[in-house]
Amino acid sequence: MVSTLGIDWDYIELPKSKELPNQNSVFGFGVNQTTNKYKVIQVVYWKHRNRRRRDIFRPLLPVQVLVRGRLHWHTWSIFCSSRITGNIEDEQFSCCPIISFDFEDEQFREVAMPSCGDLDKIRCHLVDLGGCVSAAVFNGYEQIEIWIMKEYDVKESWIKEFNIGNHVPRSLEEEEEEEEEADQKSSFDRVVGLLKTGEVLLEYKCRALVIIKIMEHLNN
Repeated sequence: MVSTLGIDWDYIELPKSKELPNQNSVFGFGVNQTTNKYKVIQVVYWKHRNRRRRDIFRPLLPVQVLVRGRLHWHTWSIFCSSRITGNIEDEQFSCCPIISFDFEDEQFREVAMPSCGDLDKIRCHLVDLGGCVSAAVFNGYEQIEIWIMKEYDVKESWIKEFNIGNHVPRSLEEEEEEEEEADQKSSFDRVVGLLKTGEVLLEYKCRALVIIKIMEHLNN
């Protein structure tokens, strides 16, 4: 038991897997809404180093979203063309579908993606906005696109709800100028969530939180 700020916290240390010592993995935590039991899931992946052809490495991104009793991950592939060119910088990235894990039947499923292809970018992460699976896409220097799946697992229900311009908190403007000189491409790290006031909460480089009013950024 750990005590912090006068509050006692219970925790359980999970055992490490011994089957794959060099494994890469992501963890998920959720609850079975029928039995009200909490579960932890570990998804393991690795490269086949002995393959002669180009490897296709498809890890799950660590950011996860729990909606409708299911965990959701955005995945991407690394096409290891460096095996051919000999240069690791030649690795190419390509996004793959959204994957869900149902805590009730313990099954993985593929979730419908929008047909526009805007989510096929490495700088994209999932977020829960108003109980809907949503995606934040960092579209270059100046904009973040917010996509929301209005009806669960219906491809046609994906809507680009609004765009958010790049805003830097005044207290961090000087640091932003220095990082621009170092060729940093985006101010925001991630979209945190949707507030009850109808505003979007953004995280700025793990240093500050920024609130943006949705109605000011809706696409017409």
